[in-house]
Amino acid sequence: MNRYIEALKYGWSFTRGEIANAQYRDCAFKGFKTVRVPHDYAIEGPYDTFNDRGTFIPNADGTVVNHDSAGRTGCLPITGTSWYRRELALKPEWKGKRISVEFDGVMSHCDIYLNGKHVKKNAYGYTSFEADISDFALFDGHDLLAVRVTQYQWESRWYPGAGIYRNVRLVVRDATSIAYHSAYITTPEVSADKATVSVSAKINSPVSGSLLSVILLDAEGKVAAKGKTSAEGEKASINIELISPKLWSNADPYLYTARLELTKDGELLDSEDVRIGVRTLVFDRDKGFFVNGVYTKLNGVCMHHDLGAIGAAVNEAALRRQFRMLIDMGVNSIRTSHNPPTPELLDIADENGIYVIVEQFDQWKRNKTTYGYGLYFNEWADFDLSSTIRRDRNHPSVIMWSIGNEIHDQREKDGGKTAQFLTDIAHREDPSRFTTAGFHIDDEARANGLVDAVDIVGWNYRPHRYSVYHNTTNHKIYGSETESCLSSRGVYFIPEKDAVSKYEKPISIGQVYDYERRPWRRYDNVEIPLSARPELHVNSYDLSGPEWGYYPEVEFAAQDDHPYIFGEYVWTGFDYIGEPMPGGTSEDGNKVPRSSYFGIIDLAGLPKDRFYSYQAKWTNKEVLHPFPHWNWSEGDVLPVHCYSSYDRAELFVNGKSYGICEKKPGSDNPLERYRLIWNDVKFEAGEYTVKALDNDGNVLKCATVRTAGAPAKLELSADRDCYKADGDDLCYITVKVLDKEGNLCPKADNLLRFTCEGAGEFIASDNGDQTDYRVFSEADRNAFSGMAVGIFRSVKNMSGTLRIRVDGEGVESAEISVEIK
Repeated sequence: MNRYIEALKYGWSFTRGEIANAQYRDCAFKGFKTVRVPHDYAIEGPYDTFNDRGTFIPNADGTVVNHDSAGRTGCLPITGTSWYRRELALKPEWKGKRISVEFDGVMSHCDIYLNGKHVKKNAYGYTSFEADISDFALFDGHDLLAVRVTQYQWESRWYPGAGIYRNVRLVVRDATSIAYHSAYITTPEVSADKATVSVSAKINSPVSGSLLSVILLDAEGKVAAKGKTSAEGEKASINIELISPKLWSNADPYLYTARLELTKDGELLDSEDVRIGVRTLVFDRDKGFFVNGVYTKLNGVCMHHDLGAIGAAVNEAALRRQFRMLIDMGVNSIRTSHNPPTPELLDIADENGIYVIVEQFDQWKRNKTTYGYGLYFNEWADFDLSSTIRRDRNHPSVIMWSIGNEIHDQREKDGGKTAQFLTDIAHREDPSRFTTAGFHIDDEARANGLVDAVDIVGWNYRPHRYSVYHNTTNHKIYGSETESCLSSRGVYFIPEKDAVSKYEKPISIGQVYDYERRPWRRYDNVEIPLSARPELHVNSYDLSGPEWGYYPEVEFAAQDDHPYIFGEYVWTGFDYIGEPMPGGTSEDGNKVPRSSYFGIIDLAGLPKDRFYSYQAKWTNKEVLHPFPHWNWSEGDVLPVHCYSSYDRAELFVNGKSYGICEKKPGSDNPLERYRLIWNDVKFEAGEYTVKALDNDGNVLKCATVRTAGAPAKLELSADRDCYKADGDDLCYITVKVLDKEGNLCPKADNLLRFTCEGAGEFIASDNGDQTDYRVFSEADRNAFSGMAVGIFRSVKNMSGTLRIRVDGEGVESAEISVEIK
């Protein structure tokens, strides 16, 4: 038989709490509710600081924090035991076949049962795994699949989600079949004339006379190459020759499909399609990174796996929206921080030519959190890492395997041995790629051999030491984590009034931050390190950060000055739930931030000002983005900044010139090299305009910011023109609060209500405010900095028009319609 695959999305029963005999078909408990999978039960809330408040929590720097800590996992209820149950209609004719359930991820410790019999255990919430249920099936149409999930407090430093949060499939194969995640395809020799495509796979229950055929299809579905080999043993391997290959890259992400067919006497036993790309990667220590011989800078971002208002539950439409925004900003690479991604992310990366560093661990043997991965590293590390690599190694988008991030074992004498243990696993499972890790403790990691155990060294927050590393070691290096700039979208405080930029004494913890050695530390108006304000919001001038952080221009300068550095990965592309920095507590003491401030794009998917800084640097687009807003108090004197692809511009306030500002290439002040700044601008109600100029004074582009009046109306826009009636597609509606002249009201916080009718349903709303404790599933949402987002989902097999309405307090209502097909 050919392989049968069924997505197990609907028909699940769920309950929180330990339930006696829940794995058995005759369980008497009646309190289950119906859910769909992927499912994140914790995102439903409610928020409460006691959900993740604790003491003696080891932090990311290796010290122990002996005080109450809250907000690290989003103030959401992730801990405890839960149960999922679902009947499977297993057919009697499947007896003797290999029947399995494939889980892309369960958060976290889970046990799989069929008809009360224990089938499989899995510990790490990010690992994909197969549960073979062949020997436990009754084939009576009511086989009961049960999943017990248990998550402990302080397993994670961020919000991990909870439950069966990734996709699940029922897979039925012939007993003789291609083994789970065993197909391995590489292109060891590539030229313009031809490429060698090497294919191997493990065979379940091999039989005499079986054959493995490989048919390579081009993007149009035409046969580009093919070959056949014996599959009588436990492993089958073949090399085929591809003539005039089309190469995969960010510029042209061309994909082939390798169709593997297992046959005996002409009968098809099993088949599997694997998408691949033909490309060469060269990491040259002195010259930089090359894809297919072309010099390439990795313009990367780090990404946590939650999807904002819908939580950690995987949704392809939400992922694709993130990719569209990141690509628009100029991103060509992603580091999955700090864990393996969902498989869908790599599929999308393949299609869009996005280079990916797949990261495996945030903790090794030495824990960062009370119930961290170190408790089961010895038992599970080999399985977890090898499982990830086998699953992901055919993706052309994957360029490196990261075995760890800022792991505390950097300080351990056996840290180098642990790193070598993991590197050896990676080389065993995929000799075609390099290993890497993100380091932040210089001397110890170098002294114990840990840095030498990886192929390519990632340095976190070390732009001031790139030349030192290059000149004193033989390492190949890049910025594995950079900037950590902080901001709340659209919230501004005058920097001169609040600056904490100059220090008389070094600010350092060991050699982690080494702040005083950073040459950019002395410049005015830089709020690093940053204390929490009573409002729990962070200045959007993009000059704020924690002790280890810095603003984007610092890394721009380091990357430009050191072309051998492969690139950078900004912390982070999007805000994410949990790990708020700088924490703090509201004035009433009842609230802490529930999400991060690091993102270039906020949690709702709305760009912050920094978005345009990267767009100006990383793309060829014409960018002219001045800020802040122009709703201040009379007498205020403040700076006006502008992110621009142009080198010079002039500022006018109500027609009065504040002079021409020019970028200064080579300046030791990174801000002067990349950002246009006019200091001491006096606020006058009206407008200011920035005009980009050429060297002859001709105006190339203009951007105007006006003083907004009172909120009067709403403007709605959809993220796309048309949506699929598949029951999964998401429509994101952005709401702007405008005055009667159509200007964005930058301080508007009007209460909004989302409703809809027709071919869809409301599922969540957000505004990007890190302090908003209204659960995401509520249809009421206050605007934040004049904006909010509503999320709507299509209904399976229901085509037609989805009509969306937003009502707001004190403003005119607005409607928008989108098509569902």
